[in-house]
Amino acid sequence: MSVYDTVISSRIRLARNVNGLNFPGNFKKYEHAAILRFVQNARATVESLTDCNFYFMQSIDELKRQSLVERHLISPNLAKNPYGAVVISKDNSVSVMINEEDHLREQVFAEGLNLEAVWQVIDRIDDALIANLGVAFDDKLGFLTSCPTNVGTGMRASVMMFLPALNMLNDLSHKTPEFAKREGFTFRGAYGEGTEALGNVFQLSNSLTLGMSEADIVRAVTGMALEICELEERARALLLNRMTIPLKDRICRSWGLLTNAYIMSSKELMTLLSDVKLGIILEILPKYDLKKLDKLAVLSGSATICQGNPDLTSDQRDIKRAAFVKRAILGE
Repeated sequence: MSVYDTVISSRIRLARNVNGLNFPGNFKKYEHAAILRFVQNARATVESLTDCNFYFMQSIDELKRQSLVERHLISPNLAKNPYGAVVISKDNSVSVMINEEDHLREQVFAEGLNLEAVWQVIDRIDDALIANLGVAFDDKLGFLTSCPTNVGTGMRASVMMFLPALNMLNDLSHKTPEFAKREGFTFRGAYGEGTEALGNVFQLSNSLTLGMSEADIVRAVTGMALEICELEERARALLLNRMTIPLKDRICRSWGLLTNAYIMSSKELMTLLSDVKLGIILEILPKYDLKKLDKLAVLSGSATICQGNPDLTSDQRDIKRAAFVKRAILGE
């Protein structure tokens, strides 16, 4: 079993609120600014956040906000909030959203299945912020949050998974999501609840935060991810045996389009990348760094590809994407 082929990235997100202030949904006008001041002061004492970019949502344009959403550095809800802000590390591995559903949403990312390492990083950041801010906490319930389902640890541990074979065999329409749900997990599209799994990328995360420790959650999500990796590996073998010729034809056509198309939408790109990645994994196509393809998908998002060119039409954007992808893959 190759976890490298299946798990794209790991993320842990913590929901925190400052003691004595209303939750964002019930904010009084002055409290938005108060949280921003508190965090600005606190980040100066947190080693991981001192040399970071600080963005106010009302101070950056729509294109920049959407680009941050595409890269999972902020949520769509924060992007719409004029009182929101975010602290982002230079390498984009740390993101702290301010005035989202909770006062703080701390996030740490890493490539591959690395939830334990991610937890070690975010735990240090969280301890430093808690020491400086005074966080809402109950001795029986744990951390208090806007949404009751986050009460307790306030933790969501998630992994992005590439599951083309399970999806092609229609397993993901029912079996795997139901299996994960029964075991206390959520299984959905890459951008959260109600989103489409573009490029056969799915997000697995814990559903429970109350009554479990942080270490329990990390172990549970890691264990479930490994189980799904095994299911995907079996599905890939079955897929190759069942439909070798049609599968090879589809993969090779996708490679041709990916490296020769003149115009390409973001949705088409994700489909082509999925086919090509599967072809590389099944050795139908020559070896190629799968992580480069994953990064290519992120850098080719509609808002991100338009950075520096906000006036591009949709056709111009899709032409630029096709040229960018071709150069990146062929090394031109």
